Amino acid sequence: MSRKLKNSFDQSIKDAIGNHQVPYDDASWDLLEQKMTQLDPAGEKSVDELAKEAVGKLEVPYHPGTWEILSERLDRINYRKRLIASKVFEAAVIFFAIFTLVKFLGQIPEVREFLPPSLAQENAEPTRDDRAANSEASTDLTEAAIVSDRLFSSEETRTKELKVVESADPQISSDPLEILPLRTQSVINSNSSRSIATHRDVHIADLIESRDLALESMVPVLTEQKKHEYVTMLPVYDMAMLQAETAHDFHVVSSVPQSKVVTKIGVFHQQNWHVLNRLVYILGGGVINQQKPLQTGGNGFVTNVQFGRLGFDLGGNYTRLKYVAGDGTSVIEKLQVPLNIRYITKETRYADFYALAGGSLHAVMRAKYAPPSLAAAAPDGDSRSNQKYNDGLLEGGYREGNTYYSANAGFGVDIPITKNIGLFSEVIYQQHWQKRIGYTEDKISTFSVNLGVTTKL
Repeated sequence: MSRKLKNSFDQSIKDAIGNHQVPYDDASWDLLEQKMTQLDPAGEKSVDELAKEAVGKLEVPYHPGTWEILSERLDRINYRKRLIASKVFEAAVIFFAIFTLVKFLGQIPEVREFLPPSLAQENAEPTRDDRAANSEASTDLTEAAIVSDRLFSSEETRTKELKVVESADPQISSDPLEILPLRTQSVINSNSSRSIATHRDVHIADLIESRDLALESMVPVLTEQKKHEYVTMLPVYDMAMLQAETAHDFHVVSSVPQSKVVTKIGVFHQQNWHVLNRLVYILGGGVINQQKPLQTGGNGFVTNVQFGRLGFDLGGNYTRLKYVAGDGTSVIEKLQVPLNIRYITKETRYADFYALAGGSLHAVMRAKYAPPSLAAAAPDGDSRSNQKYNDGLLEGGYREGNTYYSANAGFGVDIPITKNIGLFSEVIYQQHWQKRIGYTEDKISTFSVNLGVTTKL
């Protein structure tokens, strides 16, 4: 930067803040902001452009004592950018792992028992050819029945009695048509003449011939019917009974490729009751733990991947807390990332009941921590009074002092509304596990009630 530009930048800044030289420290940044808010739009734009050029080249037109503080703040800015990039990369890796897990495990087939569909078609509409064939078959059967009744129910046939003697020869066939002539030859009737026997033989031959004609008339009907039926059909009730017995006795099964993994995503509203455990300095030295209740609300999302009864939940929610600490009020905005194991304890027609257990990572993204208590000094050798206040991870704060862990346990109920949409409610307790936040090293335990809606993927 040229000397002329440096002088111009210095003069613009000094004019903007009333010729007051502002160093880069915590106490003077608020004053600089207050002065900048009093500028008119044109002057503010001019100062902004000059300041961006100077800071972009790492040139500070004030005094050399501010270089170290500016360098520290620039390091924090770079650290924040690297932190955001690393978190985005971690989220992408987690999402890819979950997607791969669901994709490959979803190809495992599931074996389900089922009863094969009935072969009978009760509601099928008959065709024109079927109706014609059935009509012809009915006509032929009717004519055959008339002929049979006329022949075998005549008065002459009923009045004549045949007295036959069974042959003792085992070689004789059991067919009535073959036995009948032999029986007529074995008639023992001393009072009848040969002419009567001859007349009876002729009459029986006529009956046999008539029966053969009737059977021949039925042959075309059976042949015509076979044109429409390729297999022998059982009655409907017999076929259903046979199918049921076969499925029961032989356990008919079929392998249907169906995913065993169920994935749901949901959003929820959360009501929290916190218990704060913080350090309080005592006059004369020493510290004590002090607890204070606090109620807040928040919103979040959850992803549930279920493998039968066992599965896991992964999600996040954002909460804002404001509480008294030290001689002031601390305001923090924290992101919670829970990972819980879910086990369905009871499945009913209307709801599923489950239990949860796992842990959560709590990260303070933005914070304005209260200063330490001035009514009491820190113990000798305690370096807390020399520590800088943490600003949150998105404001240049470090991981230490802005993150903590909790152990989770709870239960919930999932109520399906439609095939893919359902409601859920959870009650979860989060016990502080590791690390503290802020100057007073606060520990936060939380009792949460969640109410939300889910949908299947």
